[in-house]
Amino acid sequence: MQPTTILYFLFLFVLVSGCNDEMFLPALEDAEAPSELSLDFSITPDNTGTTTIRPGGRGVTSFSVDFGDGGSAPVTLAPGASITHVYPEGVYTVSLEAMNINGETTSYSEELTVSFQAPENLEVTVVPTPGNPLSIDVSATADLETNFLAYFGEDPDEEPVSFQEGETVSHEYAATGTYEVRVAALSGGSARVEDTVTVTIDNPVLLPLTFEDPTKTYTFIGFGGATAEVVDNPDASGINTSARVGKLTKSQGSEVWAGTVFELGAPIDFSETQQLSMKVWSPQAGISVLLKLENATDGDIFAEVTVNTTVADQWEELTFDFSGADLGQSYSKLVLFFDFGTAGTGADYYFDEVALTGGRPEVSLPLTFESTDLTYEWIGFGGATAEIVDNPDARGLNISGRVGKLNKSEGSEVWAGAVLQLPRPIDFTAGNQIAVKVWSPQAGIPVLLKLENADNPDIFLEVTVNTTVANQWEELTFDLSGADLSRDYAKVVLFFDFGTAGTGADYYFDDIRLAGGSEPTELVLPLTFESTDQTYPFSGFGGASAEVIDNPDASGLNPSNRVVKLNKGQGSEVWAGAVIALSRPIDFAGRQTARVKVWSPRANIPVLFKLENGTDGNVFLEATANTTVANQWEELTFDLSGADLSRDYSKVVLFFDFGTAGTGTDYYFDDIRLTQ
Repeated sequence: MQPTTILYFLFLFVLVSGCNDEMFLPALEDAEAPSELSLDFSITPDNTGTTTIRPGGRGVTSFSVDFGDGGSAPVTLAPGASITHVYPEGVYTVSLEAMNINGETTSYSEELTVSFQAPENLEVTVVPTPGNPLSIDVSATADLETNFLAYFGEDPDEEPVSFQEGETVSHEYAATGTYEVRVAALSGGSARVEDTVTVTIDNPVLLPLTFEDPTKTYTFIGFGGATAEVVDNPDASGINTSARVGKLTKSQGSEVWAGTVFELGAPIDFSETQQLSMKVWSPQAGISVLLKLENATDGDIFAEVTVNTTVADQWEELTFDFSGADLGQSYSKLVLFFDFGTAGTGADYYFDEVALTGGRPEVSLPLTFESTDLTYEWIGFGGATAEIVDNPDARGLNISGRVGKLNKSEGSEVWAGAVLQLPRPIDFTAGNQIAVKVWSPQAGIPVLLKLENADNPDIFLEVTVNTTVANQWEELTFDLSGADLSRDYAKVVLFFDFGTAGTGADYYFDDIRLAGGSEPTELVLPLTFESTDQTYPFSGFGGASAEVIDNPDASGLNPSNRVVKLNKGQGSEVWAGAVIALSRPIDFAGRQTARVKVWSPRANIPVLFKLENGTDGNVFLEATANTTVANQWEELTFDLSGADLSRDYSKVVLFFDFGTAGTGTDYYFDDIRLTQ
């Protein structure tokens, strides 16, 4: 058989195989346009004008470089390749055309100055990299320069980093210290100019105090016979699975006031909350833990709070309320005492995750009862009681994990019910109806919804709707269009079987939300967040919050109108995120990949995608993907092929920068979907 015949059959085999498995052939129409184009110039400093040009970009299969001197034809280059061209002195506009796999092109141009004179007026800017205390950003400007070289002063044998005017280069140092950053401006001549900037790299320890950062130094000073150090977590279970924790040993016979002190890199900011939380592990329940805050220079300026442990030999979280202290003072020292008032016995105590707390999101509509960070204080009256419980019938219209339960006890009043006061009045701009999912053991009973003013019970409105089914979930809609919605209503009151004395029956309710005049559609994948009639009840946890908003960057990969914003609040937990319950379990239909469009202000952060069962949090699957760009939309792919997709998953959970405490950063996501 001839070689050409062999090649023909080989091509035919690959083509036919590709038809049977679309994974062999890329979807060309989905290829992204070339982006992040750049031109890097390097001129030989020998007065010859010999210039090396290296184009760069993302999603590029080939480059076309126009030298801009009017005398040379454009040159085609492969990604990663460079070209050398000789210029006389002058200023040139070098143009770049980049092509992707389906022939789509993107253009870019940059000015090139070829001068044999030394550059002039060099100005160097060095600033800290936002969010990374060990990193700096360097940029520079000059006249007559072609490019710059940056030396960061960490390695005497370092290779300099080349960059152009208008570009910023970053460098992360391996350790704290003082370094000399040197920037040289080059032209086409042998002369060059330099400037040196002295930078101090500091990595202060601030709240939250987690002990997980290997680049930080945690210096504890024991006193009174106690010692403290950072060790591996001896009991990585329950509410604290972190790897490293603080250990305090109160040695045999140590003073009753023995403890340890740690100085933070800056005073504690109590502007948003006046509480500190701390996870502790004690071999004994009921002992006192004293947390004292001191001024950095004056020990007479202090505040202290004592809280007792409630369990032994396991982690728990204690909350120290400093709202009664003089928080106008500056406190930057943490002083910790275990079993304060008792002489030491040689016992070991452990502590971790000292953080500001109490700034959690408020209870507001929609009320889904899924958040474990919120307290839903329903108060029963007339012989009724109310509480939040696990959903006793998680199927049909309501598969959420937690719901409200109202018990109308035997012989309770005909008007027995329950009330919840919201921290602020209801905003009716989103609709003049309220929808409530209810479960009743009897059809045809009246359910009365009443809204009251927080201060004046004579200001109220109420609507009654009858149940239509028994022993299953249904959604009732209470039309408030005839009421005066300009008044303030902050109390939500529910009555089941209003007008009839209690028989001991249990009733359930969930998902109290504002609604319009039409029934909501089912909440299922894909989630695009474009419907203004649909409610997307995200619940934040661990100090994070989430809401659907207008797209703040409707460009590039995602021009859609509405997206979800997730804010990972300052000092929030490393596992802070947001969850949404779907209307029914996900139908994978053979699909084993999830895709989510995300926008992050920082590249290379982990995004954890998790699916959970509606009622059993131990049934879940999760996958992690890192962002690759900053300040623009990209689509991340999460591989679920190794998970058990035969289980029921109806909750979607997202975590941004998983494993790192919150810094107040906003992240955005959109278009959650399944693919093959």
